[in-house]
Amino acid sequence: MITNERQYNVTNARLTRLKAALEAFDLNEAVVRTGDSILAIAEREALESQVTDLTEEIQTYESMKVADVGAVRVRSLQELPSMLIAARIARRLSQRHLAEALGLKERQIQRYEAEKY
Repeated sequence: MITNERQYNVTNARLTRLKAALEAFDLNEAVVRTGDSILAIAEREALESQVTDLTEEIQTYESMKVADVGAVRVRSLQELPSMLIAARIARRLSQRHLAEALGLKERQIQRYEAEKY
C-alpha cells in the first residue's frame, strides 16, 4: 500500500521502468539467454505481474486521494490499519500534518504506518 507522496513518486518511477522493460522484452532473446522457453515465458509473466500490481497500487492511492470520506466501516481489526491510512489520505492529510495534529513527530507516523499500526 502506498502511504505517502514519496512512495507514490517512487512507485510511478518503478512502473515506468518496468513498462519499458516489458516493452523491450524479446521472448526469443530470453529463450537463448535462459536456455529454456518456460523460464523465458515466466520472466515475461513476472514483469507483467509487477506492472499490474504497481498499477493497482497507484490507482488505489489516487482514488483514496480524491475520495469523500464519511463514516468508515471496518469489518475486522485486521482492516483497521489500512482504513486509518486510507482515511488520512482521503482527508488530504500528509503524514507530517497528521503528526502535527497529534503532537507527534512525522517519523513516528511513518513508523506506525509502515508497521501497520
